[in-house]
Amino acid sequence: MRKLNLHFLAVVLFWACIFASVFVMLVELAPKTGGWPYWDKVQHIFGFGIFTILGCFAYSQKKACVCLGLSIYGALIEYLQSTLTVTRMASFADWLADIFGIVIAVVICVLIKNLSTKNTVVLSSNTI
Repeated sequence: MRKLNLHFLAVVLFWACIFASVFVMLVELAPKTGGWPYWDKVQHIFGFGIFTILGCFAYSQKKACVCLGLSIYGALIEYLQSTLTVTRMASFADWLADIFGIVIAVVICVLIKNLSTKNTVVLSSNTI
């Protein structure tokens, strides 16, 4: 029962983040002055990394579909920014940052899975 609740929570969080990001990514922005010029890319990497981790937990049997869908979603958001907003424009670099965030998150998920599998094997072999 607890696993079902965690799965349900992952699904809800995944879709809540996706829908919230549509609003955030399509809101008009005032022109940016100063600051670190790559902060926007860090936000894209971090955001799509979170989406990917939540999506992989929510849809663990369809990780490749989650990654492909998020990649398409990133491209779609860039297109919509250029057509539905005045102060924002599409950026190929932003879309590449989205994909980079997806890749980093997949690597993190694989590492976590491998570590948890190794720990399970070690625990199992120690109890015998």
